[in-house]
Amino acid sequence: MMRKVLIFSGILLAIIISMLMFADFPTSPKVPLLMTRDEVERIHGKGPDPKPQCFGCQLNFIYPQLKLSGLYSDTLGKVKQMTTADRKVSIFNIHLGDTFEKAVKILETKGYILQSDSNPNYHNYYYKDDFYIRLWTDDEIDLFNKKDDYMGEKKAIIRSITFEIRVKKDEEIRY
Repeated sequence: MMRKVLIFSGILLAIIISMLMFADFPTSPKVPLLMTRDEVERIHGKGPDPKPQCFGCQLNFIYPQLKLSGLYSDTLGKVKQMTTADRKVSIFNIHLGDTFEKAVKILETKGYILQSDSNPNYHNYYYKDDFYIRLWTDDEIDLFNKKDDYMGEKKAIIRSITFEIRVKKDEEIRY
């Protein structure tokens, strides 16, 4: 009996800690981060990534009608990454159509740091702990088609945003 109480207490503590960690993190109102795959598909349908012969694409979803795409965690079965071009979505009061200058100031006041790497895969990538936000100058929602070689200049306009929670267990998987 005592063991069950301790296990339940540990699970409850983990849930409370994760709720506090993610309380201030941005999300899409149509598909929240950490929503399960079953919940997403029950509300919006399957939304699979249609790329032929793409290993791992079964973990991706694309909903063009929502201007939203994302990625499920390998280990959690929940949404861990989303890219949106929906102008109704705001993140920390950053809106699509704002300038990079405005967005960067807001992110910096929230404690986000620019990923400094010459690799274009990390241009315009901001992080804080295990939370990541990437600003884009195009409105493409399919990450395979994004223009990742452009560093946003101060006056450049944000057309889409990717936000993500790092799931360290996923990084341990070897394919």
